[in-house]
Amino acid sequence: REEQKGGRVRMVWLPLERWKEQRTFWIGLKSREPKRCRLRFQPLCISGEPDWNPRWEEWHCYLFPLAMGIEDYQLLLADYFARIYPTQDAFSGTPEEGLDPCGPNWLGAGDWEKLILLLREELGRCTKKRARFYEAFLRWLEAALTHTDIIVVEGNQ
Repeated sequence: REEQKGGRVRMVWLPLERWKEQRTFWIGLKSREPKRCRLRFQPLCISGEPDWNPRWEEWHCYLFPLAMGIEDYQLLLADYFARIYPTQDAFSGTPEEGLDPCGPNWLGAGDWEKLILLLREELGRCTKKRARFYEAFLRWLEAALTHTDIIVVEGNQ
């Protein structure tokens, strides 16, 4: 799919068979690209088909997924994610008690909105370094939510 932004046309979703062409946006305090354990935030390309069951490629076709090291997640975001749980899997409705770092975790727009509010409250109370991390995360998250209602968080731990 393509969309018009600021007079330019840009592609947001890759064709499903071209998922390897994703351009991951890495954020972190220590390094730009986590070496081993990380979380990836993958917006779901939602279909209007009846009885649709998303394939793996449908949550791996957003052009700019986000990734961070598990250490950065644990240090900077884990407490905020814990505050939005328990929740329900945004696709299946299954009750979820907490974020599984081995993923996938299907979070809906309502869960993300709660997280956004928590992080925005924190911005005025944290160090500049943390604030830069949160601001980068929030910019990416808010942009992704303009294209989908579900973002899948996957871990490789």
